[in-house]
Amino acid sequence: MSAPEPSQSQPFEFQLPESQVPESPGLEPDLAIAQTSSPPISLQQQHLPSWRFWLPLLLQLGIILPVPLRNAYVAVAGETIVLETLAIDPYDIFRGYSQTLAYKISDSDTFEKLPGYEIVERLENQLGDDPAELDAANRPNVLKTETFYVLLAAPKADLNANTPNSQTQTSPPVWQPVGIVRDRPPTLPAGQIALRASSNGNAILYNLERYYMPEDRRDQINQTVQELQSREIGEVKVEAKVDRFGKAIPVSLWLGDRQYQF
Repeated sequence: MSAPEPSQSQPFEFQLPESQVPESPGLEPDLAIAQTSSPPISLQQQHLPSWRFWLPLLLQLGIILPVPLRNAYVAVAGETIVLETLAIDPYDIFRGYSQTLAYKISDSDTFEKLPGYEIVERLENQLGDDPAELDAANRPNVLKTETFYVLLAAPKADLNANTPNSQTQTSPPVWQPVGIVRDRPPTLPAGQIALRASSNGNAILYNLERYYMPEDRRDQINQTVQELQSREIGEVKVEAKVDRFGKAIPVSLWLGDRQYQF
């Protein structure tokens, strides 16, 4: 009797029902199943909505554009005034790209005698009432300011002129302060203008204190200031434009009879 031959094990095959096997010509069944597991990407999913690009751009422009546009409006529609500065150091006027200027209309001997000066005193006292508004030296915080208006009168010789002697290129006459008011007057006499000012308890500011000049003209201006002061005629004036709301922007710098445009 011969021994039985060992049976060969048959490989186990798993077959899906025909209804579950996707029809995909040329692909193996497992590849076809993997292909159908992820849905196709539509064109709307591939491209972001356009507003996601334009909205941030418009928001940035809305923040940046108002300042130059407002300054452009003041330069075109504003009234021209001329203010005399206090004495400056000729060796420091444009050591960098800008210089901080102070004006004679804020000189204490003149300013404290103006009608309405008590308004400024009251505002400055309010700045120091709250200990939180004082700095380390027990002075009013320079970041805290109160706004008021300084009334300026045009020079008599310039009442009927649109620009201060711009054609003759002579040093223009300056406007003089005649009063202080808390709120901007709705109307003013002819030849007067309301210049918006603020006080931080240490200084009177007009938004005209910083003067910028291209570097290529800095040395020329420094030399001119030194020449003027060596002859004791070191008059430095700033020509500015003021709109009907009292906002001012500097237009040019006068050193004697020489004008330097911004």
